[in-house]
Amino acid sequence: MASRLPSGFLAGYVCEMRSYLSLLGDATRTLEAEPADSAARDTVQRLVHIIRGSSGLVGMDDLSAMAACMETAVAQT
Repeated sequence: MASRLPSGFLAGYVCEMRSYLSLLGDATRTLEAEPADSAARDTVQRLVHIIRGSSGLVGMDDLSAMAACMETAVAQT
């Protein structure tokens, strides 16, 4: 699917994912330190959901599936 994307689209995806992954790391560390922090939990859930959807959109099916597992894991904690 990635080969059918408009020029520059994949580069934009990579740039956004770098930003999301950095934010996800920050929120995850906060959540590890403070498990009751609902704002951190919401941020983790939102970012993982964005990563899942965006990855599926560009054909990164394995990453999308991994993010789906992460969504489930966060929801169960």
